[in-house]
Amino acid sequence: MRERLSSVETRKKIADEIRAAMQKVGRTNLEYVAIASYGPDPSVNGLRIPQITARRGREPGLDSDIETVLDMLSQQESTSVIYHSWSEPGVELIMKHPAVAVARDSGAQKPDPYIPHPRSYGSHSRVLGLYVREKGVLRLEEAIRKMTSLPSRTFRLHDRGLIEPGYAADLVLFDEEQVRDLATFEEPHQYSKGFHYVIVNGVMAVEEGNRTPARPGRILRIRQNPATSSGGEGAPAR
Repeated sequence: MRERLSSVETRKKIADEIRAAMQKVGRTNLEYVAIASYGPDPSVNGLRIPQITARRGREPGLDSDIETVLDMLSQQESTSVIYHSWSEPGVELIMKHPAVAVARDSGAQKPDPYIPHPRSYGSHSRVLGLYVREKGVLRLEEAIRKMTSLPSRTFRLHDRGLIEPGYAADLVLFDEEQVRDLATFEEPHQYSKGFHYVIVNGVMAVEEGNRTPARPGRILRIRQNPATSSGGEGAPAR
């Protein structure tokens, strides 16, 4: 990438194509992109691209934002970002679909200059607090299914996701009236509230809201189970 961006001709082609793509969807800047982690300059973590453009003394606008992004990529190819591009009605519509599970694609990070998406800390609690209790988008039972049995069956984790004899004792005791996420885009390193006990593989990992020294988790590997080879929620992912 650095080699390509060092070519004046190639860089112009990339900028032109980004500009065309953004204009096609009506964007006049790159306000929807925020930096989560940028090694060469951690001071920009948490800022939107136009803010970084202004810091660099450029005029506001799409062209300047594109140049800012290309400059940053020229210094570090791998940059973690957060895209603010979803609409709330879209989130709720997709969330209601029976085949959609609740999950996240980011891990909890120790507090440091990294500014992760708040879902790193509050994905499931946000669903339980906001979309179940406050908005009524999902019933509590359906939300729990989307967090437990549905993803377990989808990824063929055959001894998890349900409370059954022979299954791993993975249990969470929470207060449905109190559970909610506290993490924000500005202050993402905040644990959720309302979770009192967490049992992992039969061992207490959180007791009365506090972490224990135990580390009972282990790597889970997919294994084929003939009993779940066809039909329904038990079918393997395709």
